[in-house]
Amino acid sequence: MKKLLLLFIASISLMFSSCSKQESSQIVKINHETYFGECFGYCITKTQFTSDNFLKKTLGWTEDANFPEINCTDSSTSEWEDIISLIDFEDFKNYKEIYGCPDCADGGGEILKIFTEEESYEILIEFSDFPEGLKPIFDKIKEIVENDENWDC
Repeated sequence: MKKLLLLFIASISLMFSSCSKQESSQIVKINHETYFGECFGYCITKTQFTSDNFLKKTLGWTEDANFPEINCTDSSTSEWEDIISLIDFEDFKNYKEIYGCPDCADGGGEILKIFTEEESYEILIEFSDFPEGLKPIFDKIKEIVENDENWDC
């Protein structure tokens, strides 16, 4: 009987420890950035996605009255579940941190950083030259960012 009780307690402990691990990998925020170093005007677009809101900031490398910082929001967030369904955080962490030659010869660069409550991981890529396994997430993010109807600026 004691062995059965110990087995039961061990099973419950394993069940709770696996639940904790699963919760720590829950994605809470995604940051995406595109930038071009040899650029005049709007050279940088930073986007943040959470379940509560989407934020987009477009800016240049310097403060310039001709190109003021543009801040936009999308409070619908209806596509949050679509975005995070494309990402397995544990798989994402297995990608290298840098791909290609980001912003070499002014080809531009992109950063994708994914946050859980416990940790974060980012990759840096040459603009639009992402690893094949990440194509769906980059395509979805670009679809949202480039659709001006989504944003209140």
